[in-house]
Amino acid sequence: MMLTVLSGGHGPSLYIEGFYLIDFIVLLSILIWLTRKPLKSFLSSRRARIVTDMEEAQKMRAEAEAKLKEYEARLAHIEEEIQDILAKAREAGEEERKRILVNATHAAEQIRADAKARLEQEGRKLAVTLREKMVSLALEEAQTELQGQADKHQGQFVTEYIDQIQQVEGLL
Repeated sequence: MMLTVLSGGHGPSLYIEGFYLIDFIVLLSILIWLTRKPLKSFLSSRRARIVTDMEEAQKMRAEAEAKLKEYEARLAHIEEEIQDILAKAREAGEEERKRILVNATHAAEQIRADAKARLEQEGRKLAVTLREKMVSLALEEAQTELQGQADKHQGQFVTEYIDQIQQVEGLL
């Protein structure tokens, strides 16, 4: 019914619609002929880009799968690695403890040897000081004793001398 109204009351006409159809086909052919090369190059470049992108995606996927396998393998052995690391740390700690113990023992022996040497040196100094003190005291004691004996003998000598002088005077 709509076609009847548009055609001015006459029904569809093959003549008019035929020209429309021919015009459409010619226009479509010209468009195809004009856009054939750019469309072909666009489609071929797009196809090449898609192929390159797909190859790159496959390559990245293969790398990702390889990494995943590597990480899964490492994850499967992670407990062993942890135990190895702990064992190595324990060994290193034990070696360090032994080294520190040896160093401490050596230092203690050195301190003992130094202390012993100092004690011996102080003992020798003390012995020398004690001898000097004993000699000094002995000299003072001897001096006092000799002084006392000299005073006593001097008195005796004076008395004997006086007695001798008196005897000589008495003889004269």
